[in-house]
Amino acid sequence: MGYAGHSASTSVNNIELMALLRGLKMAFTHNLTPLQIHMDAKEVINLINTNYSLKSAIAFDCSFHIHQLNNPPLSHTYRDQNIVADKLAHFGMELEGTPITFFADPPHFIWKDLLNDKYGVGTTRWIPRSKTFCMDSLPSSGTQNAALSTS
Repeated sequence: MGYAGHSASTSVNNIELMALLRGLKMAFTHNLTPLQIHMDAKEVINLINTNYSLKSAIAFDCSFHIHQLNNPPLSHTYRDQNIVADKLAHFGMELEGTPITFFADPPHFIWKDLLNDKYGVGTTRWIPRSKTFCMDSLPSSGTQNAALSTS
């Protein structure tokens, strides 16, 4: 079960929050528990996991629905590890002017990725050579992951 849709918002975090809220509502409506939530938006995860009094209404709604679903874990995953969600998001961007599309069964364009995920098949990502330095902290392990590429 899944969905895809277009958002008029220009804020990436707002789009991520709306996607999370729709997913939480779908999980609650269809009693899809136990649940694990993986997102590639660290800022949204941090916002949901704090008790900050100035949260947006959408963030409060997300927190409420997470509580209704018995507080499933909300964790960060890299986009490359969440290919199915990324492909559904790209599909949703093409749906401008149409309502949200719900899927009772996975759409054909994600079957290969679902099977790869099910059987633990890894993917290779080719990164073009450049003079780019990228560092991302991994708070759960207390280490840092760095990639350096030079031409």
